[in-house]
Amino acid sequence: MTNQQVFIFEGERAGNYDKEILFWVPGYELIHDLLQAVLQVRLPEESSLLISGSGSGKELEILGKANSSWRLLGVDPSPEMMSIASDRIQKAGLQERVSLHQGIVSDLPEDILYNAATLILVMHFFPDDGTKLAMLRSIAQRLKPGATFVLVDSYGESNSGQVERKFEILKNYVLKKGIPP
Repeated sequence: MTNQQVFIFEGERAGNYDKEILFWVPGYELIHDLLQAVLQVRLPEESSLLISGSGSGKELEILGKANSSWRLLGVDPSPEMMSIASDRIQKAGLQERVSLHQGIVSDLPEDILYNAATLILVMHFFPDDGTKLAMLRSIAQRLKPGATFVLVDSYGESNSGQVERKFEILKNYVLKKGIPP
């Protein structure tokens, strides 16, 4: 995956992400609650986690607070999202166990392996032209044998009736939540 193929949140989109995602992804907070529950059951007490597409750091904060022995690395290509994440990690007092890498997973050394990795609400930003597979392979290369991998995303063919129906449902949902048309 090249940097030209990376989707980056910038400006207002980065600054408003944490507020807007709650409207655009029904159950967003539940995703994190379930993620925390899964990882607490599956991982050893002392574990290292790779958070790909860590964005504003919400996932890093939640997982960092979930277990005081976990070490986390958040990876994201967006400088603005990394800045927001850095502030969040500092405010939460997690800077001793949470590191940030601005870039993509394939930039990371292949000899450092993780007990778990997450890829939450990232894949749908990339075309299915080999980019998604390359991203998944990059993550897999950095996991210990038997590691836990959690992938959450939307799906569907972009020009299909299936996706159009999903967008109609989502549009109805966000309008009912008060997002202006």
